Amino acid sequence: MSTLKRSLSHARHVDGAHSQARGSPARKHCQKNPGAPLVRPCEGKMVPAAPPTGPWNMRLTAYTDYSLRTLIFLALNREQLVTVRHIADAHGIAKNHLTKVVHHLGLLGYIVTVRGRNGGLRLGREPCEIIIGEVVRNTETDFYMASCFDQASSGCIYSAACSLKGELAKATAAFLDVLDAVTLEQMAVKEERKRVAEGGTSAVQLHFKAKSNSA
Repeated sequence: MSTLKRSLSHARHVDGAHSQARGSPARKHCQKNPGAPLVRPCEGKMVPAAPPTGPWNMRLTAYTDYSLRTLIFLALNREQLVTVRHIADAHGIAKNHLTKVVHHLGLLGYIVTVRGRNGGLRLGREPCEIIIGEVVRNTETDFYMASCFDQASSGCIYSAACSLKGELAKATAAFLDVLDAVTLEQMAVKEERKRVAEGGTSAVQLHFKAKSNSA
């Protein structure tokens, strides 16, 4: 009998806690304002939930990283021809990887190769004419924010009614819109000012995530 009483008392306690939760200010707020940001009760007061914090950055491949470094290096050294070895040594990049990047940039018209004993590389366009967003589009393999972006993907059980793909597509477009407003000239000028302020030269530091299938 005592065991039964304890069980009934525990059940009433749990049910009471659930009733309080159902009638809590946070739940009532969400019911009245379904579109409002999540809130949490704090000592009887309604406090907006703190937004997540941390570094926010779009992840690009090492191939795009090397492409941008190469273009910036050429923009900073327009008074002379430079070699693949010069760029590779300045940034600590393997020469064979950078050779593929330089070849691709040449095909795209961003770089011109001058052959001969004293040959080398130079920009194929004026720095102000090279749009960073365009470079990124030409050097990234894809912009699949999720597997459902890939037509060859096996699919997702939520695809029929999921709006996340559309939101991710808009986020990607906004990211590229920012890069479309930046030219190589702007990046080079900023880097040059930094180098002058530091009293010397240093490798351009970009921070992108490498993918295993990068060239």
